[in-house]
Amino acid sequence: MTNRIRTTALILTAALSAAAFAQTTAPKTDTPAPVTAPAMSDSMMKAGMSGTFTALEAPTTGSVKLGKDAKGQYTLTISNLKTEPAPDLHVWLVPGGTVKDTPDLKKGKYTDLGKIETTAKSKTFVLPKGIDPAEYKNVVLWCDEFSVVFAAAVLK
Repeated sequence: MTNRIRTTALILTAALSAAAFAQTTAPKTDTPAPVTAPAMSDSMMKAGMSGTFTALEAPTTGSVKLGKDAKGQYTLTISNLKTEPAPDLHVWLVPGGTVKDTPDLKKGKYTDLGKIETTAKSKTFVLPKGIDPAEYKNVVLWCDEFSVVFAAAVLK
């Protein structure tokens, strides 16, 4: 029992010493650290965020998953897609908030990942470098020719 108490005391002393050393060697600044929204950790992205499409202007079903591939690249995969034929269907990432079908959506912030054929059952897009996936909460199927949202999926 006495050895256990000594070992515990030594561990606590070492931990307190390390903490005190870290405080004295940390750079001091008068400027407070900026407050930012928490970013998605790598483990969250590896686990992935997903959602299912909700039809807006066209009957649409399917699912989406945002995550990291084996190379460490962020990817968005659309699976089991079923929708109406469209001449110019694009996949967009859109920041948070409820997506409504409106031509004004194109005036806001979005990232166009590229075209998808309405006959495609699944497709994976690699996100462009410099895109922070934490900024985006929606995946939108946008018909460019008619300026309408076919469907949207909220990423959770």
